Amino acid sequence: MTTTRSPTTAPDPVVLVCDPGSSSLRLVLAGPGDRVVASRHIEQPPGSPAAAAAVDAFLSEVVSRPVRAVGYRLVHGGPALTRPSLVDDEVLREVRAVADLAPLHLPPTLDLLDNLRRRLPDVPHVVCPDTAFHRGLPVVAATLALPAPWRDKYHLRRFGFHGLSYAWALQPNKNVNATTIPTMTVTRRAGVPGTARLTERPADQADRSRARRAGRDQSRRAGHRRARHSSDRVC
Repeated sequence: MTTTRSPTTAPDPVVLVCDPGSSSLRLVLAGPGDRVVASRHIEQPPGSPAAAAAVDAFLSEVVSRPVRAVGYRLVHGGPALTRPSLVDDEVLREVRAVADLAPLHLPPTLDLLDNLRRRLPDVPHVVCPDTAFHRGLPVVAATLALPAPWRDKYHLRRFGFHGLSYAWALQPNKNVNATTIPTMTVTRRAGVPGTARLTERPADQADRSRARRAGRDQSRRAGHRRARHSSDRVC
């Protein structure tokens, strides 16, 4: 278990950010301007007694800072939670209803939610589903090749995962234009939330030449396919 702390001069209000995995939990206190005031990595399942004790110890250490809100990474929002949602009884029912879609993540997250709502009852608690990023998937992409009764009964569809990481990685890409080449690296380790890094560099002559060659090759392949189809119809 590791803790980091930034030097501070005044007890600014903070937001407690919780990133529960299946076997570990990361807590971050974010101050004004998203500045990290304090953080802790707990190498225990979020719903375990050891993790609950570590969370209590962390909050006791930073008790001088008023926590204004608590945010949670929710690995799966199911079909109902398609955007960040203020936690109430209805939201909890929706999460519990789809807990079997992510059995290693959602039950411990629910335990963490219950613990922190008891510990911080007067502040808003917000869940941010990873699956929300993919809510616009077209039907043809979201539908699994399974019998419709199974899909309807068990909420079986393609949801998409790690959306919070993807959304963050794409933010710097808003101003990319034809003169820049974006490159993205997404890394994933078992038990650790996906992270992504996006870098940009100016397009050089070699980049442009490769792009032109790729375009010509694609056009040539498409022409060959059309020729084969035409000969098939003749035969």
